[in-house]
Amino acid sequence: MLQFPAWKIWIVAIVCGLGVAFAMPNVLPRDVAESLPSWMPNKQISLGLDLSGGAHLVVQIDEQAYVDGRLESVGQNIRRTLRAEQIGVRATGIVGMTVSFDLRKLEDIAAAREEIGVIADDFIVVVNDDGTITAILTEQGLEIG
Repeated sequence: MLQFPAWKIWIVAIVCGLGVAFAMPNVLPRDVAESLPSWMPNKQISLGLDLSGGAHLVVQIDEQAYVDGRLESVGQNIRRTLRAEQIGVRATGIVGMTVSFDLRKLEDIAAAREEIGVIADDFIVVVNDDGTITAILTEQGLEIG
């Protein structure tokens, strides 16, 4: 078994005691730490956002970037699906919470209405008689998860 001299044991005990004394203010509430005697350390470590309960701020998303990405994705899906069904689309635009298309042929309105209804379940899809398709993002579509 290891045998240490008494003076080494005392040095280790004193260093550990000082470590606990200097760390103590960090586990005490701020008002208690400030009321400690002047000979004791009373400064607390400033915790970062993640340790001080602000992790939700670190993980907060940019909602507009999410909406733009969502609209872009649905716009590409609608365009891809309509092209696969031989339905011509021109002029795509994203404005606010909507994505719009113009059909090349007015005869394709019924087929486009049927195909788009399957794709965009978080969108209200309006197909006008003039060949304009507008997909409006709903509140349900804004939910993340």
